[in-house]
Amino acid sequence: MKHVAVVTFQAYPDRIDDVITRYRESGVPWMQSQAGLVDFRLMTDKKTGKGRHVAVWATEADARRFVETGAFVQLFSQFRDVFSGPPSREVYELDIQT
Repeated sequence: MKHVAVVTFQAYPDRIDDVITRYRESGVPWMQSQAGLVDFRLMTDKKTGKGRHVAVWATEADARRFVETGAFVQLFSQFRDVFSGPPSREVYELDIQT
């Protein structure tokens, strides 16, 4: 069963374009290299700086491995200067997909 990891972050609103650029240039290619990744999305509110990244994983083990191997920390270390605090992450079962 596929699992979805939802990461919520708060960026400084005046740095949200930097967040998007970093995801596009390095975050997305790096995520695509992770075993078990099925799909990836980034959503932001440019006015508030709030954002979410949603990663769909082939299995729960793939979703959990992303954290257990330190990959989650490695990815978000690139954003320390543009995030106002640490991101949060929750994992869900993917029940319906169209």
